[in-house]
Amino acid sequence: MNVRLSKSIGVAALVLAIGLNPHADAAPKFLSFGKKDADAPPGASQLADQEGKAAARLSQIASIESQGRTAAAAKAYDKLATEYPFTRTAATARFRSAQLLERNGKKDKAFEAYQSLIEKHPQSPEYGVALEQQFALATDIQNNPGGLLGIGKRTTDDLVEMYEKIIKNGTRSVYAPKAQFAIAELYASRDDLGDSERSTAAFQKVVDTYPESPEAAEAALRIGNVNLAVSERSRDASNLTAAREAFESAGVLFGDNPEVAASQQKLVEISEAEAEKAFKTGQFYEKKGQLKAAAIYYSEALKAPSASVFSSAQERLNDLSSRDPKLLDSMAGLKVANTDLALPAATDTKGRPDYFGPPPPPDRAPKPQMRVDESIPIAPIEDPSLPAAAAEENPTTEDLLLPPPPADAEPADAEPADAEPAPAEPAQAEPAPSGN
Repeated sequence: MNVRLSKSIGVAALVLAIGLNPHADAAPKFLSFGKKDADAPPGASQLADQEGKAAARLSQIASIESQGRTAAAAKAYDKLATEYPFTRTAATARFRSAQLLERNGKKDKAFEAYQSLIEKHPQSPEYGVALEQQFALATDIQNNPGGLLGIGKRTTDDLVEMYEKIIKNGTRSVYAPKAQFAIAELYASRDDLGDSERSTAAFQKVVDTYPESPEAAEAALRIGNVNLAVSERSRDASNLTAAREAFESAGVLFGDNPEVAASQQKLVEISEAEAEKAFKTGQFYEKKGQLKAAAIYYSEALKAPSASVFSSAQERLNDLSSRDPKLLDSMAGLKVANTDLALPAATDTKGRPDYFGPPPPPDRAPKPQMRVDESIPIAPIEDPSLPAAAAEENPTTEDLLLPPPPADAEPADAEPADAEPAPAEPAQAEPAPSGN
């Protein structure tokens, strides 16, 4: 029978036997598929024995450390943790090894020793201290990259990898936003324009993932500063637009932050820079004879009244409109306020010899003065004067209050010519004197 076939039948029979017996022990060693014994946790009794041996070894290594032999003690601590990985003593040994490596200036090895503690002993009480020391080491390496003539110097990718491990180790810790912010600063510090996109994306991740952290407001400002710096080195106006949007977003999200409030002044600077770029672009198109495109960019320059090119943009638009009066009207999307332009009038009124300026304003009656005392002025009561008689001998019909008399009528006070005299009244007789 074929040897391979016989081995396959034997293994199948053994697996079938184990499957039929639910109380069977674990698979034998030759079925562990290369798994080492050290990777499997020991039993309770074996673990207790290892705990005793590890504690005794820890005391011996501490004695070596007290003698000042820190390098030898660091190696011994690491070996102890490797031989007894499932003991509580192993976490303590790894932590002491990392401390000694850090004390001896072995920053990279110390960082990895702390990383071993965090990965293999997540329940260790030294977990938080190890994470804090990792961030301190990464920051120290970033500030002091070292290396002689570039040899052994840590690259940006090396530091980014270290900070990414810190973020993974403590996603909800205070060091996660700090590490993410440090990654963004690493990309921002490089001169390559391509890293500006990585930098702004890393800063944006701080704002989006850790909005309550102290680093969020600063990250929002750095997005605007990075785009502003890139705009000064490139001719792409979109970077100015991105910077303006970043500062506006920072003002909305973190308006209570004093630094963010102070940065809003940069919005004015960005508007002025945008106006200058638009004006230069308008000049370019005007030289090429493309007046319509030039007018569009000159109008963009008018959006920043404080810009130094504001008056120049007005003059150029006035000149273009004088050369082509229908130019501005032909552009439906062009929005220019009437106050931004001073178009020449059809007739030069001021140049006429008989022009003496605009008429003076009309005289206005003085406003009544407000009474300041409590006395009430009493005007004397007087009879109104009657209207005076008309000076004309023959007043017009409109001047008469009553209709005029007929033409053949006689005056009211004249006597008729043919009228008989009125009879005289008889005189009364005086009474006769009495005879007495």
